[in-house]
Amino acid sequence: AKVAAAADVRSVRLLVAQRNNCFGVWECEWRPKGAATLGRSIDVAGHRSEPRCIALSADDRFALTAGDGEARVWAVGSRQCVRSIACAGSFALCAAFVLGGRYLLLGTKGGALSLYAVATGECVFTEDAHAGAVWGLSLEPGARGVLSASADKTCATWTVVDADDTSEARLVRERSHQLTDDALCAAYSSDAKYVAIGLLDATVTVLFHDTFKLYLTLYGHKLPVLSVAISSDGALLASGSADKSVKLWDVRAPTPCVSTHEQPDKVLSLCAGPPGSTSSAPLLVVAMCGRLVNLIDLR
Repeated sequence: AKVAAAADVRSVRLLVAQRNNCFGVWECEWRPKGAATLGRSIDVAGHRSEPRCIALSADDRFALTAGDGEARVWAVGSRQCVRSIACAGSFALCAAFVLGGRYLLLGTKGGALSLYAVATGECVFTEDAHAGAVWGLSLEPGARGVLSASADKTCATWTVVDADDTSEARLVRERSHQLTDDALCAAYSSDAKYVAIGLLDATVTVLFHDTFKLYLTLYGHKLPVLSVAISSDGALLASGSADKSVKLWDVRAPTPCVSTHEQPDKVLSLCAGPPGSTSSAPLLVVAMCGRLVNLIDLR
């Protein structure tokens, strides 16, 4: 914008809308290379950059969103931010509530896994878990285990250990497994018998959880598989891909692919309902690019 001023003006005030979701009023000296001082600013409760992942607590009372350098915990009922957590130097790609919702687990672009206490916002544990970005986290049903899926072509299982009198909460590595390509997402079956992992090569690998032996490889997508989900009864596996499709698979059948559902944009995330769901009309929630959400009836 053009600014016109009288000769005796020594400074001007500018209202600036910044890319970090803030407004600021700056006092600027009216001379070449003059100093600028922030007078007032307005910060809204949202993220300063786009959030890259979201998770719900086990009781559905709180939501976790995380992205570049920050994580926020929201009360679902009031839609208010109840905790802002600075994650300096970390770019979160996936997240989960652990230990009864008292801690946040973040998987980062740099390959680290970090634990944060919700009550204080402090990082209590971090480990360079993978040599590549951690794209996916999945909690083991009925246990304190978690599975991480990484761009270093491995997946690993971890046990989340609660704090005691001598140490803070921490992660203990149990096992790791080499995959054929970058792992982009992962999901447990409700009985924790299988884990499904979506790969960069457009396939889905299904492994036995206890041994990591291969159970099944699913072919059919044309582009990387960005999300996987397994129905609460374990009958269907859903995979969503950058090829703008969702495929439903019956992993117990000789010909696994049941149906293909074309979508208007890239499929980023799938949710098939919580383990133990007894809904008479099971639905698959499909989140896509372009701010789109679809529902697919799994009956």
